[in-house]
Amino acid sequence: MIKNDNFKQIEHLILEMTHPFDDNEQMEIACLCCRMAKDNKFEFEYTSQIKSLYVHNYLAIKNGTYKKVNFTTINKEIIQAIERGGKADLVIDPTLNKKSIPSSNKIARIQSIKTFLNNNIKK
Repeated sequence: MIKNDNFKQIEHLILEMTHPFDDNEQMEIACLCCRMAKDNKFEFEYTSQIKSLYVHNYLAIKNGTYKKVNFTTINKEIIQAIERGGKADLVIDPTLNKKSIPSSNKIARIQSIKTFLNNNIKK
């Protein structure tokens, strides 16, 4: 069964990337919740995909340059990726890959992220 805390986390990410839901999209998200509640593997894969999508767009979202899309568009992309067997990219922060950041800064940022995750992830 989908944990309420887990859905609240991805719901926040979805809301940051989409326009307000219309009536059809509200039904679509309700169906998504039902499917996630019934299928733990699907829940994990969907959550991984939405987190990856969010991280890839994080800088644009942060800078206010991200163009929000309809939930239907994002949902369709993610479900198609899952059905094709696509795995979400494993990324934490896309800026860590930039060569312009000195390695000591990369290490400090990675340690900061690890500390944050250790302190905020319930075991």
